[in-house]
Order: sequence, then structure tokens, then C-alpha cells
Amino acid sequence: MSGAKYPIANLIDLLAIPEDRLKACLEELPHALAAVRPVIELTKAMYDAAELPYTDADLLAIIAKFEWVDDDKGNVDTNVKFVAEGGDTLGTAHVHFNHKTGARSFKAEGKSA
Repeated sequence: MSGAKYPIANLIDLLAIPEDRLKACLEELPHALAAVRPVIELTKAMYDAAELPYTDADLLAIIAKFEWVDDDKGNVDTNVKFVAEGGDTLGTAHVHFNHKTGARSFKAEGKSA
């Protein structure tokens, strides 16, 4: 596979994917969404712990940067950076899931108070 990367921010972006590869992308999409849901919950917890306000738009911004990689490997990776209002980084998280093998990993790093 080529490993071509396709950023997807809205449905119209799917038109950039070659027609013969669209089915492969759509088969991976539910796995990507399932991987991101726990990250959204973690994000809520980080904001709550730091007593920072957030909106649904803040949480949805996590998945605004979805990128499908056309490589048939089945990997879904999500990276999140938690930033305070002043721009100070509170922590980072990386979630990896392979929907073909079932392999999963999670790594988080935070700033101590």
C-alpha cells in the first residue's frame, strides 16, 4: 500500500480518497471514533482536574485533525495535547489501537502541580 495520508475534517474531504480505497477508509472510521472516545473522556477529566472551563467544541476539536493513512495496517493513533488558557501545556496523551490485531497502548504524561 502507498501509505498516502488523507486529512478528514468533514464529509467533503472523503472525495479526495481514490474511489477504489474509500471502502477501506470507511471500514477503519468506526475504529478511529471508538479509539477517540476515551481520549475525549480523559480530556474532560484533565479540564475538570485543572478547574478549567471547556465547551463541546473544545472536546470535538480533538477529532478535527483525523487523518486516514492508506496502508492496510489497521492502526488508529490519537495524540492529544492538554493546554491551559494561558497556553501552558498541562499534559499529553497518545492512544494506539490496531483493529486488525487488537493491540492497544496508552501513554500519558502530565505536568505535576
